[in-house]
Amino acid sequence: MGFTQIIFLLASAAIAGPILAHLFNRAKFRRVPFTMVQFLQLTQKQTQSRRRLREFLILLLRCTIILLIAVLFAGPVMKKQADVESWRQIHYLVLDDSVSMLCKEGGYDFWQQMETAGKKYIKNCDPARSVFNVYTMTGGFLGKNMTAPAALHTFDQLKPGTGASKMNGLIADINKTIEHKGGDDTLGIHIVSDFTPMFADVLGQQSQQISVDSITYQVIGKDVEPDNLAVTDAHVVRYSEGILTLSARVANYGRAVSTKLIQARAWKHKSQEHVIKLGPSDSAQQLLEVEIEGDIEAGDFIPVEIHLTPDDSLSLDNVYRFAVVVNPDQQKNILVAGETESELFLINKALESLYGRSGDHLIHTLTYSDFSNSFSRKLDMFDAVIFASVNSFHENKSKALKSFIERGGDLIFFAGGEFDKSAAEELFSQGVIAACPERLEERIAHIKPLNNLAAGSNLSNIDTELLSVVDQYKVDQAAMWSYYNCRYSVNTAAFWEITPQANLLYVKACRNGKSSFVNTSIDDSFSALTKSPVILSICELLIGTENKVFSFDFASDESVVLPAFTSEMQWQEQSWLIDQDDKKILAEVSEGCIVCPGPHSIGWIKSVSEPICYGGINAVDGETNLMQIPENQITKLTERHFTLNDGTQKSSSTGLSKSQNARLDKYLIVLILILIFADSAIANRIKR
Repeated sequence: MGFTQIIFLLASAAIAGPILAHLFNRAKFRRVPFTMVQFLQLTQKQTQSRRRLREFLILLLRCTIILLIAVLFAGPVMKKQADVESWRQIHYLVLDDSVSMLCKEGGYDFWQQMETAGKKYIKNCDPARSVFNVYTMTGGFLGKNMTAPAALHTFDQLKPGTGASKMNGLIADINKTIEHKGGDDTLGIHIVSDFTPMFADVLGQQSQQISVDSITYQVIGKDVEPDNLAVTDAHVVRYSEGILTLSARVANYGRAVSTKLIQARAWKHKSQEHVIKLGPSDSAQQLLEVEIEGDIEAGDFIPVEIHLTPDDSLSLDNVYRFAVVVNPDQQKNILVAGETESELFLINKALESLYGRSGDHLIHTLTYSDFSNSFSRKLDMFDAVIFASVNSFHENKSKALKSFIERGGDLIFFAGGEFDKSAAEELFSQGVIAACPERLEERIAHIKPLNNLAAGSNLSNIDTELLSVVDQYKVDQAAMWSYYNCRYSVNTAAFWEITPQANLLYVKACRNGKSSFVNTSIDDSFSALTKSPVILSICELLIGTENKVFSFDFASDESVVLPAFTSEMQWQEQSWLIDQDDKKILAEVSEGCIVCPGPHSIGWIKSVSEPICYGGINAVDGETNLMQIPENQITKLTERHFTLNDGTQKSSSTGLSKSQNARLDKYLIVLILILIFADSAIANRIKR
């Protein structure tokens, strides 16, 4: 027998209370003269003897009750005498095999420390009773229901994962084990990780609460301060006159201030080197220009790499890869969509005047009802889409529209027509629309001349040369009698101020494409803008005249989608790709694209058939972040999702477990109640 809170046994000293009360409250007798004393002496002795016995029983009962209450609070447990074969210790060893564990800082190797910690945990368990399940965060289970030697052998298969961390498979298997385990079996989880924000997010996403017998963890690298600058994203800003302008985002994923050189490399060409200096958790955008004139033709894939030098604690994210290709189809398809064809008359006339004679642009007109079926597939047919309004038609279409922009499409929204607030909020929250209309103002206002940007300087995918052309037109001469007050993000460029709360034009870049919001109607119901000559330059500004450039880069857990340019490739059902490790992968050909599901090795992937198409495979954004969450947050996360079967929730870096003990609480409570009733009965008997 043992106790979980032995300090409560000190409360047993309270039995001194009943003893002292008994000594100081003994019954006192008064002598009374009586003639027949000889007949009363025997009766008096017998009555006093019985009374003293009852008082002693009450004293004993009350001391026992106090002692049992102290023992109850001390948490008595009785060791269970179970046979070795009658119950098991089921262990789930969770290993973080994400790419952040490849960090090496000085002589400290995260991966090696993780292996050592995992093996030590297995060796410290009872080999006769233990059953092991080894789970990796990106690769899933290495083995289930194994002995200790077999579990140790799985470390030979352990290798860094390329996909995103996930716990769905682990949670599902634990639930299945709980349903089928024996009544005396225990189930424990031990996590070995560097506990970065990405790992915390994955753990925090689990909504189910699971009861286990132990939950322990070990933090890798908690006393290390690694240096890690990472290129987290890069895309093409523009390609003009042989110069490829790129934008790269760099983040400090380490725990110290870091300074690096950043450079873009395309074939044998290199950009100028720039110095990047960032503190922990800081990030910055860097523009890079590479001159590749004469080396690129329409349809050619140019592999581009963004390099950070010198290498740091985690070199895997010091290179970001993406392929650049100039659109081989110089003809641009433009769609104009609205409630009715009549409201699209003015914008159609403007587009025909601008592009109709050149033959490089095809203009299509559809109503929302005609455009509703196979929405995503129809979007892929166009390079630019102009919507006459933001209405209920757009609800639940934000994902398709965002994908259209990221692939290089241009979206243009006008403010008039049947405006729908909920659809606008959805589009704005997903970054599809450049500004969110909030309140309609019905008053005459004149647009001010273009003088500066109202917000930010993010002009990615905006032809800045056209701005000077647009500025030549006197936009302020066009009166407006209705417009919206709008809100917009810092990444949105705003032109032509109407009031401090409203501008005429908002433009926001998104990967290869951009989204624009024109704060007036597409017809003449809000203003006379579409009847003004300035509408031609505005359309040219929004749709663009330069060559369209696409980039192809994918996270390691994403599906690779490359264009199947030739008719021979498009008619095939399958095509071969080669990855970074020279491994051939069979991919499907669907709707003019080569599609290959992930995960993939980080590096380059390319098609075998000519013309060769390249795709850059990069680490999942955030997986190489080496910042660690505080240990109290780790404890809260484990307590939120894993509760101990004895009703307590405890976690520590050294380990916790529920011992094989039988609790005696309920038996003590029953005994205390019986003694209380007995005490009451004896006390009533004495009073009689």
